[in-house]
Amino acid sequence: MIAACLALAVWAAVPVLPDSLAGGIAGMSAGSLARVAGRSRPDSLADAVALPMELTAAGGLVQLSDDPARPVEPAGLAFDSFGRLHVSDAALRRVVRWSAQGVRLGESGALGDDAGTLRRPGAMATAGVLAVAVLDEENRRIVRYDLQGHVQGNAIELDAPLEGRGESRARPIALASDPSGALYVADADGDRILRLEPSGELSRVWGGPGSTAGGLRGVAGVAVARRGEVFVSERMPGRIVRLEPTGALSAEWLLPDSVASERLPLAVDDSLRVACADPRSGRLWVFRANGELLAARQGFEGASALVFARDGALWVALRNARRLVRLQLNAQVPPAEP
Repeated sequence: MIAACLALAVWAAVPVLPDSLAGGIAGMSAGSLARVAGRSRPDSLADAVALPMELTAAGGLVQLSDDPARPVEPAGLAFDSFGRLHVSDAALRRVVRWSAQGVRLGESGALGDDAGTLRRPGAMATAGVLAVAVLDEENRRIVRYDLQGHVQGNAIELDAPLEGRGESRARPIALASDPSGALYVADADGDRILRLEPSGELSRVWGGPGSTAGGLRGVAGVAVARRGEVFVSERMPGRIVRLEPTGALSAEWLLPDSVASERLPLAVDDSLRVACADPRSGRLWVFRANGELLAARQGFEGASALVFARDGALWVALRNARRLVRLQLNAQVPPAEP
């Protein structure tokens, strides 16, 4: 039922690039795009050439609810180990599940402060193989559900481990995870990334007051690669920072034509392609892990979450439009010689 109403609505939600940009958008080398080991890149795409890849609309989920009185306002996305899609709903404080074929499977959660309830659900991430986690921003905690939507264990409270270290409270705005099940929280007020073990123990902090030259400024999103590399988006200036698992800075680059949104959702796949969206400008970029721009597209105003699926497709949650868009990243085919 859902799949039957995809194509036209998705294309309407994701317009093609205007001619003024399509012919002039960047496919620069890593040296010209990324600021790595002191090199810098331009702030705009105006002088760039054609990109090496393109983002093509390839479906999604348009009808997120059959009941107009209960619309889904997508705020976070996660694919579980069986390919099922979990979406946090900021409007009705719940997590909704769909099968890999787009069939609605059920929902969990409700407004509240008790176990399994949510007050302001946001970003989502896998939590090991058999669970997903949702960031409850207002309650400053992480709630975990199994793949059938049952609450798993106690919520991970963010205030307690920070107070135990004599540090200020966090304002959590983004969530990511690594293959070990550790969870990473982006703290906007503290300009730091918190790493929490599955037990809830705070095991590492990147950034924060007094951090060194590789410190974080204006934290706006986080994503974690398969080997523990941490990617952080920053709002001022629009920038992505790549940190090694040790915390060492390995790359940083600016977001072309970013308008400094408070939140800049991030996603990274197994091949270390990094996607970032600016919900205010509606721009979406895909980079290599060294900052080389692979693809860019407009039309994603209100983007609230990004996630790569196992098939390499990039899914985008559009909070204002109340829909999910699926994009395929394809290599550009050079024109034939005359």
